[in-house]
Amino acid sequence: MTKEAMVAGIPQMGYGTWNRSADEAHQGVIWALEAGCRHIDTAQGYGNEQDVARGIKDAGVARNEIFITTKVKPDNYGPGAVMPSVRESLEKLRVDQVDLLLLHWPSPHNKYPLADYLGQFAEVFDAGLARKIGVSNFTKALIDESIRLLGSRTITTNRWSAMSICRAGQSSIIAKSSVSRSRPIHRSRAAPSSATRFSKRSARPAAPPATRSRWPS
Repeated sequence: MTKEAMVAGIPQMGYGTWNRSADEAHQGVIWALEAGCRHIDTAQGYGNEQDVARGIKDAGVARNEIFITTKVKPDNYGPGAVMPSVRESLEKLRVDQVDLLLLHWPSPHNKYPLADYLGQFAEVFDAGLARKIGVSNFTKALIDESIRLLGSRTITTNRWSAMSICRAGQSSIIAKSSVSRSRPIHRSRAAPSSATRFSKRSARPAAPPATRSRWPS
C-alpha cells in the first residue's frame, strides 16, 4: 500500500462517520480500511463510537496503523465533565488513547466559559488520553484565545467545512463533508468517481458518495 500523504501528522484522507447508523458506521469503517484509508473520524455526538470500534476490530488492521479522531460534544463541557466523557469515548472505541481529540463546537450561547472547558481539555491532553488536540468549527478569534489559554500545548487543527486540507498559521484546517452528499460537486468525464474507485478497490458495493453537508457536522 502506498504511504498516505500527511498534513501536520494527520493522514490527508479520512473516512467520516457523521450521520451514519450503527450498521453503516460499522460496515463503512471496514470498507474504508480495506480500501487503504487509515484515518477514521467519529464523535461523541454521532453516537457511533462503539460501532466504529467494531469496524476497526473486524477489519483486522493493527491499531498502530490507524489514526483515530473523536470529538467532545458541547453537552460535556460542564464543570468536571470533559475528562469522564473522554474516558467513556476511549472505552467505546476500545483504545487507551486517540490520535486526535477535538472540541466539536464552541459552547452554544457561551453556556460554559471557554477558559473552563479548555482548561479541562488541557488536563485530558496532559493525562495522555489524546496524542494531538484541536478544535472544530471555531472562529479565528476563538482559536487565538484558545492558543493563549493552552500555553505551550499545540492546537493541531481546526476542523471546518472546506474543500481541502491546508496549513493556516499555527494549525491546519481539516475539511469535513468535502464531497457532496446530495449532489456531486464535480465529476470529470475522464476519471471515475471516488465512489466507483472505492467500489473497485474493495470489491464491494460502494456507499453513497459523500456530499456537501447542508449543516456542518
